[in-house]
Amino acid sequence: MHSRLLLLALAAAGLAACGPVQTTTSIGRAEEELRTARLASADRDSPYEYTKARMMLDMAKMCEGRSEFQAAKEFGDEALRLAAKAKENGPKNARLRQIRLSAPPPAPGTPVPALPASPGEPAVPAPVTPGGRP
Repeated sequence: MHSRLLLLALAAAGLAACGPVQTTTSIGRAEEELRTARLASADRDSPYEYTKARMMLDMAKMCEGRSEFQAAKEFGDEALRLAAKAKENGPKNARLRQIRLSAPPPAPGTPVPALPASPGEPAVPAPVTPGGRP
């Protein structure tokens, strides 16, 4: 009887320790993924995903500090996913930026192309930026 009670107490203690361990692992993996994303210039080339991953990681650390381990793990997992997405999208976004910057500006007086309209609506001219590009 005494050994069963001891076994039950050890099992309960082991289960209680799972939350902090999983949370710490999740946060550590997200920090490493964010670090490699930054080294791959994802902070410049994929700023939205990178910034959101950074914010999710901060939320995970805040929740961990308040012992909200399940929420912290979920925020850490989301930070990991977003950092990986930022790292994946970075090279594509960098190529698109290069193409956009290397395109010659339209000549003055060039008609502005119309944006596609929804069915039943007339076409709407594209807005023009000060640099002359739509």
